[in-house]
Amino acid sequence: MDLVSPLLIFDNGASSIKHTVVQPGTKVAPSATICSNALTRSKLFPKRTFIGSQLEKECDDFAGLTYRLPFEKGILRDWEVQKKIWDWVVLDGKITTTDTDLLLTEPPLNLPNVQESYDQMVFEEFGFQSYWRGPSALLAGWYPAPLYGKNAKQPLPPPSGVAEQKKKGKRKSKTATAASQQDIIVPECALVIDAGYSFTHIVPVVQGRVVGRGVRRIDVGGKLLTNHLKELVSFRQWYMMDQTYVMNVVKERCCFVALDFPGQLRSWKANPSSVVQQYVLPDFTPSQTKDAKTSLGYILQSGEKPLNIQGIEKPDQVLIMGNERFAIPEVLFNPELIGLDQMGISDCVADVIEGFPEEYRGMLWDNIICIGGSSQFPGFRDRLMTDLRPLAPSEYDINICLPPNPTTASFDSAAALLTSPRAPSLLQNFVTKEEYGEWGSNICYRRFGRFAGLAWIRDIEDDSTSLVPLPALPSETTDVEEAMEVDADEEKELEILDQYIDATEKALLKTRQGNTLDDDRILDWEKNLSEKSSSSDEESEIGTGKGKKRRKSTTKGSVKEKKSHKRKR
Repeated sequence: MDLVSPLLIFDNGASSIKHTVVQPGTKVAPSATICSNALTRSKLFPKRTFIGSQLEKECDDFAGLTYRLPFEKGILRDWEVQKKIWDWVVLDGKITTTDTDLLLTEPPLNLPNVQESYDQMVFEEFGFQSYWRGPSALLAGWYPAPLYGKNAKQPLPPPSGVAEQKKKGKRKSKTATAASQQDIIVPECALVIDAGYSFTHIVPVVQGRVVGRGVRRIDVGGKLLTNHLKELVSFRQWYMMDQTYVMNVVKERCCFVALDFPGQLRSWKANPSSVVQQYVLPDFTPSQTKDAKTSLGYILQSGEKPLNIQGIEKPDQVLIMGNERFAIPEVLFNPELIGLDQMGISDCVADVIEGFPEEYRGMLWDNIICIGGSSQFPGFRDRLMTDLRPLAPSEYDINICLPPNPTTASFDSAAALLTSPRAPSLLQNFVTKEEYGEWGSNICYRRFGRFAGLAWIRDIEDDSTSLVPLPALPSETTDVEEAMEVDADEEKELEILDQYIDATEKALLKTRQGNTLDDDRILDWEKNLSEKSSSSDEESEIGTGKGKKRRKSTTKGSVKEKKSHKRKR
């Protein structure tokens, strides 16, 4: 099954949407178009709502922006807002949904009712002809070839300042590598660190499927880091609680991850000038020429004077960034700094890998992929390598892949997969509109749930962790009839339930026949039972005109039984 119609790749993140259309016959992976996933209003235009990329193109005043986000705590809640944004993307791209397929991403371990809303929105509101839905981390772990870059022959070099401990007899990894850029890298195991906007997820991918019990979530993301920076700056210098957009830009441009946080803190106290940066805040004065450097502020270099957008010196617009530069990203590795009783990224990665059988741990240590906007801080990969080396056994290699653009890593993997010879392995798992009309969301749950199901359980008998045989590979698919059949275990459960009901009825009958002292209680029980059965029969035959007759006959039968019991007594 090859790509025969246009396909819309839609990486629906909580902060931004990465999208583009892949045309049939495309051999080169297209680049992503990024737009904001929010409805935004500005103080300068209180009645104007900016959707998607209109904020960067048409808005001149980024002070005091108010957002209406569809995602809340990592869950898609406001479908009204999300539909408006999707409508704008479809109209702006001039996409005909009835002739287009859709590849849509969702958060890991998404709620079932939210997944059903996805299905209804895609097929009933927009009318796409087919679509596939899955976690964004799955795409990065499923097809990470574009994430390694052009030189995929050798593993990535160790980070600066970290010496690899290589010993003889070290266990070799089974991770596949490519001989050239055109080869397909399909690792058997991958551990994806998705440092996103709302949360940070640690997602293990084994044989093309997310291991549900191995997924970990850290309640720290880009949104929390930005809010934490706003609070620190507002307490120490300027009041910036209503400047979310500007402070997010300051965070991205000034912050970095320290290799040794206590040592960096001591060096900052001894020599503050080695860390301190001056950031010139924008004044948002109207100008005919929009300079990208000064429209959202800029870092003041040594010997340079702070100028506004009109070239006038403004020394009172300088924001001093001291230990905030490395204290904000440190929350990712040590959430206890802000009172969160959770593990950091390094400890969480080690905890996930230790939960796997020993034969899988070496491959997971050797294939760690970092995606998400919060992994773009300078020094993120170096710090992660520094923390993980003492936590990993000495016989295992540690290889951490940080893509050139972690924000669009999932999109790049999907685009490269759809333009490669392995595209049919994904396309044949799409759900068509006809299948949805016949089976509803059940077919989506069964077909897409295969990629996010449980891949390992604990064996109770010998108390050892073992992998359950996984279902068919993603390149293989089952028919709809096979997918919708009732499992053999469910049939056995139904048979056992029928036997239990029969045994209960026989026991009640024996009790009634052998009881000669409490006939009035038995008669009351029969009367209540007859009334319940008559009411249920009447409800089941509404519209047929037989409800009343059946109720009368049932009542007569109960009266006759009552008279017969009185005669016996």
